[in-house]
Amino acid sequence: MDKTWMKISNRKDKAYELGVKNFLKFAYSQKVENQKIPCPCTQCNNFCNQTKTVVEDHLLTQGIRKSYTRWIHHGEQFRHQNCGDSTEHGDGEEDSDTEDLNDMLHDIGTAQWGDNWAGREESTDDSLNANHSDTDNFLKLLEDAKKELYPGNHFYSKLSFVVTLLHLKTMSGWTIKSFNALLEIFSHALPPEATVPKSFADAKKLIRDLGFKSEKIHACVNDCVLFRKENENLDTCPNLNCKEPRYKMEGSRVLRKVLRYFPLKPRLQQLYTHKEIASDMRWHKEKCVHDDNIMRHPADSEVWKHFDRLHPDFAVDPRNVRLGLATDGFNPFGTMSSAYSIWPIYLVPYNLPPWKCMRDPFFFLSILIPGPKSPGNEIAVYMEPLIDELNEMWLGVETYDAYSGKKFDLRAALLWTINDFPAYAMLSRWSTKGYQACPICMVETTCVHLPHRKKLCYTGHRRFLPIDHSWRREKKPFDGNVDFRNPVAPLSGNEILDQVQNMEVNFGKTKVQSNAKKRKRSESEAVIATIMDIENKTKDHWLCRQDLKDLGLKKELHLIPNGDSYIMPYACYSLTKEEKKKVCEFLNSVKYPDGTLHREVLEELGQKIVVILCKLERLFPPAFFDIMMHLMVHLLAEAILGGPAQYRWMFPFERHMAVLKSYVGNKARPEGCIAERYIDKECLTFCSMYLDNIDTIFNKPE
Repeated sequence: MDKTWMKISNRKDKAYELGVKNFLKFAYSQKVENQKIPCPCTQCNNFCNQTKTVVEDHLLTQGIRKSYTRWIHHGEQFRHQNCGDSTEHGDGEEDSDTEDLNDMLHDIGTAQWGDNWAGREESTDDSLNANHSDTDNFLKLLEDAKKELYPGNHFYSKLSFVVTLLHLKTMSGWTIKSFNALLEIFSHALPPEATVPKSFADAKKLIRDLGFKSEKIHACVNDCVLFRKENENLDTCPNLNCKEPRYKMEGSRVLRKVLRYFPLKPRLQQLYTHKEIASDMRWHKEKCVHDDNIMRHPADSEVWKHFDRLHPDFAVDPRNVRLGLATDGFNPFGTMSSAYSIWPIYLVPYNLPPWKCMRDPFFFLSILIPGPKSPGNEIAVYMEPLIDELNEMWLGVETYDAYSGKKFDLRAALLWTINDFPAYAMLSRWSTKGYQACPICMVETTCVHLPHRKKLCYTGHRRFLPIDHSWRREKKPFDGNVDFRNPVAPLSGNEILDQVQNMEVNFGKTKVQSNAKKRKRSESEAVIATIMDIENKTKDHWLCRQDLKDLGLKKELHLIPNGDSYIMPYACYSLTKEEKKKVCEFLNSVKYPDGTLHREVLEELGQKIVVILCKLERLFPPAFFDIMMHLMVHLLAEAILGGPAQYRWMFPFERHMAVLKSYVGNKARPEGCIAERYIDKECLTFCSMYLDNIDTIFNKPE
């Protein structure tokens, strides 16, 4: 049946008027002329029954709801009848959310068992019954989708009623207590035959049959190993220096430490179950506008392009997924008096368009590393299941593509990690402290120890200037020496691999490491704190001036003896109150790039960054230059490699960690609370891709 007329905006168009007449002819093909039917206009939205004349008038004056592409309220059968035994109920009323969920189950069934799965639902076909547990759960969902809420109610099925209530709970912030109270009211208000769940726990069990799961993997209490593969049947840690028991007490099965792992493969496959999302997963190649001078998306980055050149067999299929990995720690209790730290690891697919990429529904929680301590370098132990699955997905896994209606071998590759600088040390195993703290400069890092501050400073940025720059020959304004060194040449991937491939690593924390205190991080940006003279945060105080004297630098800033005390000379970067106000006004007026990066602008900024850092070296004491100041010199290269920063920053994941924190109801089991609530949310998020008539995260106003 031709429905193209529904997309015509001009309702006076002859094709539109003809389409309305054909629609009414179809709707009344099995009804009498004076019978009222649901009106599908944009105002009535199938909720109001109208006469044939009124429906025609509404469609010609107000237009038809364009998303109403299957006329289920007017006699059109569900395209796979076995998914729902009837779509006509007397007056033709049926809730579209019920049909939306039938769509969802149809897509899942097709993805798992092929196009003709519905016709084989009652058969003994091995392909349908290969995994009896998954099949039983899916058939139970089908049964709940067909089952009326109570006899005679064609508006809600058992499944659509529960899903709708759970979405309202999520979107409106209902507590579990209020949700249970509402269910009790429904149990009294509706007929006794109504299949209303008794509690929130019963309601969420219903949607758990969608197949979103997590795995519990036992871990050594000292982070030495995971009790999996060759260690699966052990009761004590195989590390000879540890030998800690797996369980809390001998004869007990209560575990001491548990890792929660959320398998990646089914979550990536779910993206291709929905036709619209499956189409969007091709966006980076089929719809993204590429310009050699402009970077708008990770697909424009040098890393992406270099990867495509190295692996053309991977790049040829746009459905293959490029991933980013992000991690950081957070305190699940919301109080700084507790040092408890949980580390989630996220994966984000970059195939999607910018308006979906990095959004909560489209990145996944992959690993939940338990507390109470940060995993430190032992994070590699906890990443073993993910690494194994990524290796499997590099070879390819059979996946159904709803957009093309065919199966293909889905492959995935990890492009980069997203983290703050301390977490960078954990993931890369390169120490971000000490004399070689810069992971780019490495052994060529310029570092000076300041005895009075008892800290290290990182200077020597003149080496990044043009070789004939006059500042390279100056001594007094800098460190008292000329600097004709060449810029640092970063190591290639192969060179780094050569350095680490024979490295011996022993995992597991000693007692000293387990009791180590967390290092405090800087709370203020160095430039602002110093020029604003913020107490306890400024880099310019009497200890810095003492270091200047010991180094023989900037004599005009040395402390001046004054009896039993000293006078600290006024520095050129010290600002008056009015000057501080002007700095704030300037910062407020700065405009930053929005969504795109221009290569020629980046190259210009890269040159300016070096000059600015050298200017700062001429003015500020060495204590000003911590490692974060030094890393600015590498920003240009990072931007060209990775593309726009909004695809590689921590903000979306930090916001999501606040959501995970809100999931903790039982403070004795924070990881378990987070894992359970996250899976519930995953199930509802997947359902919400198919729902139109209630507010979901996909259709709510921005």
